[in-house]
Amino acid sequence: MKTYFFALLVLISQVSLADSKLTKADLEAYVGAMAGFDQLSEKYPQEVEAIEAKSEGFKITDGGASWAKSIRSAPASMTGEIKAVLSAHGFSDIEQFTSKASRIMVAMIAVQMDGMEVEMRAAAKEMESQVAQFREQGLSEEMIAQIQSGMAEARRAMDEAEKAQKMASADDKALIKANSTWLEAQMESFSGADDDSDMYDAE
Repeated sequence: MKTYFFALLVLISQVSLADSKLTKADLEAYVGAMAGFDQLSEKYPQEVEAIEAKSEGFKITDGGASWAKSIRSAPASMTGEIKAVLSAHGFSDIEQFTSKASRIMVAMIAVQMDGMEVEMRAAAKEMESQVAQFREQGLSEEMIAQIQSGMAEARRAMDEAEKAQKMASADDKALIKANSTWLEAQMESFSGADDDSDMYDAE
């Protein structure tokens, strides 16, 4: 009987956590941690490049699992500083951060994607139809293979974006919309952002 009630309490706590609303404080913690990681990327450019090279298959919609795996692959020389960045912004570990961050990013993508699904799919279909034209124009198979690889990546991103739209709650999207100007200003302050970057290009 005690085992049953313990299991029930665990289940209730998990449901409560899943149903908790994002807040402005969550956004501030996320942005603060991302700013800290941005500084680490400037300090350890080669190490970060190596981490990114191993991050194929990264997904925004997997609850932060692939992102956590990527961060944990960082060399030992960065581990202490990564933990310090997370701790400074209220995160107890990597998984807590990536779980919260992925939820925020899902909502950001969902807001950007609202009403764009048909347009994006049409653009993808047009790109695919151009492969035959490239061959007729005499483009090398090597170049065509590179183009097709880029198209496959674009399709994967579209699939992730569509999944994000279905996953994001109305409350999460409302919070992102209400703080869009502030979020954009914060994102543009990162070293990796350019003047024409979009606040939602989080991946």
